[in-house]
Amino acid sequence: MTYHYLNSILKRNIHAGSIFNSHFITKGKTFRLAPAKIASTYTEDSKYNRPLPGNSIQANQQKLGESGYSTKSVQITCQTILKSYKENGVTTIPWITAHDQRALTGLASLRLSDSVNQAIIETFKSNDLLTKNDKFLVNQSAINRAKEIILNINCSTSDKNRLFGWLNTLSSGYSDSVYIANADLKVVGKNGKIYGLIANYSDNHGERSAEEINTVAQLAYHGVYPLFLESENEGLANLKELIGFKIGDEPYVLCLGINSARSNTNCIEEINKICKHIGAPQFYPIILEPTDHEKFYHLDCLISFLTEVIDSKINFKSKNDVDLSILFEACREKAIGFIAEKGLMAPLEPVISKIFQPLIQLNTEKNPLAANIVPIYSDNGKKKIMLTTKQAYNEEKNIMDANFTIMNHTNHTKGGGGSHLCMTNILPTEPALSIDDIKKELENFEGISNMTIPSNLYEEEFKQRLMQLGRLKKEDLNN
Repeated sequence: MTYHYLNSILKRNIHAGSIFNSHFITKGKTFRLAPAKIASTYTEDSKYNRPLPGNSIQANQQKLGESGYSTKSVQITCQTILKSYKENGVTTIPWITAHDQRALTGLASLRLSDSVNQAIIETFKSNDLLTKNDKFLVNQSAINRAKEIILNINCSTSDKNRLFGWLNTLSSGYSDSVYIANADLKVVGKNGKIYGLIANYSDNHGERSAEEINTVAQLAYHGVYPLFLESENEGLANLKELIGFKIGDEPYVLCLGINSARSNTNCIEEINKICKHIGAPQFYPIILEPTDHEKFYHLDCLISFLTEVIDSKINFKSKNDVDLSILFEACREKAIGFIAEKGLMAPLEPVISKIFQPLIQLNTEKNPLAANIVPIYSDNGKKKIMLTTKQAYNEEKNIMDANFTIMNHTNHTKGGGGSHLCMTNILPTEPALSIDDIKKELENFEGISNMTIPSNLYEEEFKQRLMQLGRLKKEDLNN
């Protein structure tokens, strides 16, 4: 696959910023914006035990004493945001976060072997670290003992790192799980089935790995088949679609990616292998080079945009014939961009400005997450945008001049290094899937990738979480 690194060249309602409205991409499926929502059954405050590697915004917030948040405040914020979208004509589907999941659901999510899972469970129980209801006893003595057990368990260093991340989530209240953008990347196959390419985090990000079953259950509840990638990837947070085109007879979608502390472009080859297998458009990435790899750790933090991912009807004979200037010109008819000021390595910005019209600059000196915003079309095609209260007046004016209605809300997830865009994903409205549906579908990928349910514990905890989500979502409809 040819990757275009910009430092070397001079209607799906989606987590910003594209909207799929063409059969070329969605095969007629409808997607809705899915903002995060913490279940009302979870009442403990959330805190961060450490900044995750590669996220300097989070590290700086924690240096300033912002190392956690009031869950009640965030629950109210989430409800306010959902209400604001509704009032502005944007239909949404709440994405229930992992805050209230069982301790064993997090353990199973790590994709460890059944033998390692069993050893952890038995040792934790024999040391009275898990109650009869499999709830972890959160106190310093229990945490210290759990660390000793993990250090002495017979497993790889990789497994131990993931287990320590899981332990951090237990004692922090799954604080990171409010950031759902990097949970998965959705594609639609030629058969009309929707697939979620599940995020696969590095061993140093076990806190995020522990949310996986919540993601898989969330997708299955809405009819999305999970696919388990072997390469590291962080989903929608790092790949965003721009416009469809063809190379020969094969469909592609031009997209933006990023070279950063939390982005691994090696995953694109595996993603495209899967896309080709299911008949979905393959990704043709333009890789951006940020000025600061840890400040702009996700594409989300560097740039947001609103466009319609249409079939451009542009067809190139071969990969060698692909002319980016032609694709950029086609993008400009629909694409509006919002970029962190001085966020791109010079002289890349003039290149990016060929894609977006306009390209609105956002100052990140006082608000490092200024570009982490949600531009979206309402159900009747009006332009809306979710901003934070820290946005500068002149920036808001430029946004209003681009005919956006502003929804302005404070974000209370202090200490996490993310904001509104990090807290959104997308979901369809398809019939729910069972574990048997998923296992049967995964059989179709034999020889393409190692697509199997990771362990027996994974399967059991998936069933538990799927039932739990069903109850929570029904309660949500009644409130």
